[in-house]
Amino acid sequence: MNAAIVEEAAVRVLVVGDANVDLVLRGDVLPRFGQAEQLLDSADLTLGSSAGIVAHGLARLGIPTALAATVGDDEFGRLTRGWLSEAGVDVSSLGVHPTLPTGLSVILSAPTDRSILTLLGSIPTLTGDAVLAAV
Repeated sequence: MNAAIVEEAAVRVLVVGDANVDLVLRGDVLPRFGQAEQLLDSADLTLGSSAGIVAHGLARLGIPTALAATVGDDEFGRLTRGWLSEAGVDVSSLGVHPTLPTGLSVILSAPTDRSILTLLGSIPTLTGDAVLAAV
């Protein structure tokens, strides 16, 4: 990509959508109720959400990118904002909901399948007005 073209605009791509964290738990186990402890192979806390991941990837490619989404006023929201900022995403349109938590997905990943449990939290609170303000 021509660097002169990229420098013409402060933001070339506005990604609109969700921003949350993923807790990925890996192991060859199936969840069991009854307080049966099971051991995992690994666990990772990462940037999740389709929009957040796309914005992060575009920024890492050097494309000026902003994200319009909403996180909670909590540690997961601060982590999400930090991961995006470190990648070069413009987070000035990343809203903070004062009472709802940042969205969270827990991914149970086995060798042949996975299950996803999601807490929407602040994800659905992004408004059209917030998106228009980001343009």
